Amino acid sequence: MKPRAYTKGVMRRVARRRMTDEALSSNLDAPRRAAVHLQHSIVRGDLVPGEKVKQNDWAKRLGISGVPLREALNMLTAQDVLQHVPRRGYFVMSMTKQQILQIYRLRIFIETEMVRDIRWPSEEEVAEMEAQYEVFHEELAAGHLERAHDLYRDLYFARAELSRLDLFAREARRLFSQTVPYRMANFVNALRSEAGIETIRRKDAAMLEAFRARDVDDLVSAVYGTLHSTMVTLEQLDDDEIFGKPRRRRRTLAAVK
Repeated sequence: MKPRAYTKGVMRRVARRRMTDEALSSNLDAPRRAAVHLQHSIVRGDLVPGEKVKQNDWAKRLGISGVPLREALNMLTAQDVLQHVPRRGYFVMSMTKQQILQIYRLRIFIETEMVRDIRWPSEEEVAEMEAQYEVFHEELAAGHLERAHDLYRDLYFARAELSRLDLFAREARRLFSQTVPYRMANFVNALRSEAGIETIRRKDAAMLEAFRARDVDDLVSAVYGTLHSTMVTLEQLDDDEIFGKPRRRRRTLAAVK
């Protein structure tokens, strides 16, 4: 049973996420607000891997000058979401399929080690995680990729914060940020059937149960299972589903809605 105060706290935060991008980021300064918009555009597939971020267009679209926009671009470059090429501009980080799969192999090694030495969360913290996972599943099933992504990212970063291996956790967060566009391909693939969503629910439930039982071996197994499953899915998707313009993604989301 989830403590009511924690569940209500999660629901209040999720309600705020359901606002528009403009309302969500209205209390942020211009560079951070621009960074939120750009990240959500990558999640939606409006900006795809390898695509150039046209600074003049984005400055007009966001109603800001070039200076805060460049600050936002530099923030995302530092997170390895974008890549800066001198004299050419900023591009969405692009990788080959083989490089993506290498990153997931790296993540499996780093993250299974990362959770071997953690501060176990309290019952209240596990209850809050469970409430967040429930809303994540609801948002994902509804095809709300931006909201689902933000919730999943928050859960992931919270898990990394529990590790006492700070260098492992920092590298895990960096690799996580690099794979945003490709993770979305996995999420969209899951939306094509109820079985896909149920697989994600089942793996997240295994993670929660390991935290609840404070069982390191089960937690390592759950982390491995989640990452390996994503890696296998990406191996099976064709290049257009991973790298192409998001026509298929939009068709899938339209069918969900």
